[in-house]
Amino acid sequence: MAPQNTHNTRALAFEDEAASAAWDARWEWQRLADRAAADRTALVTDQVWQQGYALAYRDAYGTVAQRVAEQATRAAGEHPEARPTLTRLAAAALAAANAAPSGQPPTPPADARTLAAATARADTNRQQPWKPVAHTAWEGSLSAGTIAGTLAAATDIVIDWRARGGHRAAGDATVHGRPATAWIADLLASVNHATVTTGPARPGTAPTAAQLARQDQAAGAAAPTSAPVAGRREDTAPAAAAAPARSR
Repeated sequence: MAPQNTHNTRALAFEDEAASAAWDARWEWQRLADRAAADRTALVTDQVWQQGYALAYRDAYGTVAQRVAEQATRAAGEHPEARPTLTRLAAAALAAANAAPSGQPPTPPADARTLAAATARADTNRQQPWKPVAHTAWEGSLSAGTIAGTLAAATDIVIDWRARGGHRAAGDATVHGRPATAWIADLLASVNHATVTTGPARPGTAPTAAQLARQDQAAGAAAPTSAPVAGRREDTAPAAAAAPARSR
């Protein structure tokens, strides 16, 4: 049940948005020159957070819907006795993909951990403090947006699958020797886990404060270009994950 090695948003889109967010952060930082340092950092952090969160949320939502639809469709072809419930699951996933948010999803403010890290890292580059602030806010927003988009998609798919009678259609059917409903639960858990752990802010991709400082010093006085963004997701073997819960 490993998800397909694809995702909806190209790495270049993340890089372009990161560059735009960093550039906007520069001008916002300068515009807020008369504000207290803490307010200035918080406002710039939240501005970058809004951009990164939305991109990651949309990517994760669409990726989950696409992967569930593909896996359910494949399993329906291999297990005729479970086809009634699996085709309903695939239809629910396709409906979620078609209705995926295209604008700014409901976005919470930057979390306290991200804000604290941005505040601390602002001091690592006294000439261009907005740069480590933007890096940090972008990193945190991608993680939060990926988790929220993943859970929202999985929840919407389950709700629609049940509304279509998918749980009743499962009956006593099995998929790969397991009850169809158990297989579907595991499919959703594995897709959720893979989407979150292989997303653009997966562990190991974020630079340290010292690395950010060295990057900024090397860049000199050049205009900001892009925050660190991981490239295309590489799927790993899915592991057990918690059942989806609404997170919007």
